[in-house]
Amino acid sequence: MQYIIPNVVAILLVVLGLSYLIQSRRWISLTRYILDQPERLYPTAIVLLAAGSTIALAYDNWYGTWPLFVTLLGWLMAAKGALILLFPGLFQKFNRVPDHYLTWHLRLGGLVVIVLGGLLWRHVH
Repeated sequence: MQYIIPNVVAILLVVLGLSYLIQSRRWISLTRYILDQPERLYPTAIVLLAAGSTIALAYDNWYGTWPLFVTLLGWLMAAKGALILLFPGLFQKFNRVPDHYLTWHLRLGGLVVIVLGGLLWRHVH
């Protein structure tokens, strides 16, 4: 039972990373659409705040590399959700970034996220 949260986080990271690699154009299109009107971020922010808080509080483990990673990831998700809800215009600057830079950033980020998810999965099993 204690490994449910790290397993869910590992699966989420791997699938999200693969999506960034395979569907980078769609992610860029979605980003542009959402940042056109910052209030479109609110549903995502609510999910980030709820999921991040749940991970951080339910798994609250500050000892060891991977448990610390999962706990910090939860707090970072919650913080990002709170920032979006409190300051929605803060992220609009990303709408001015050229597509080729966003594509490169998404693909590199996708690789990093896949590796982190795979390493977390391996550690838990």
